[in-house]
Amino acid sequence: MKKRIIGIACVCAVAALSLTACGGNKTYGKLNSLIAKTPSEAELVVTVTADGETLSGEYSLSEQDGGYVVEYTYERLSTFDASDDGYIIPDAVKTTYEGSVVVKDGRIVQQNGDTADLTFEQMTASGVKFDETYFSNAVIDDGSVIADVSDPEAFLQSDITCTDMQMKVLFTDDAITSLTVSYTSAAGAQVVIEYTFG
Repeated sequence: MKKRIIGIACVCAVAALSLTACGGNKTYGKLNSLIAKTPSEAELVVTVTADGETLSGEYSLSEQDGGYVVEYTYERLSTFDASDDGYIIPDAVKTTYEGSVVVKDGRIVQQNGDTADLTFEQMTASGVKFDETYFSNAVIDDGSVIADVSDPEAFLQSDITCTDMQMKVLFTDDAITSLTVSYTSAAGAQVVIEYTFG
């Protein structure tokens, strides 16, 4: 009798794992089709913290006239400039850059202000790919996936060296509503990327 109960428990465990794997594949396929659609509105906030300093960037995307307008502001550490008299010390630790771009057919066709520091794909997360082989410790619920990212390069479709990457995505049947990615960069900075889609 005891062996029979153990056998039934093993069959139930295998069935549960099979259902989770199938559900994961279906969920990731759905997420890929949703992320491929450029949203009509999006907000992106990036924060990078290292050595007690936090740098941030904010990007706001809206659909206009058959294309997109992205307005942005981002911070970088100020640099020392060299002159004939020596070095010019910056007025502040951080320098803020701001501007906007107009994007049509995935290409930037107009630039205003400072140069954008991200590509349009990065601003919209359209380059992100979801596949169960990219994640570990995934928790898939109705409308959310939370996971450790074991293959950051494949997930973000970019050359990135980092550790401890995690992601959380919230979605409905029709759209991804938010995506948060956090990691530690190769230089030891804590990075948090938060997308909100409207």
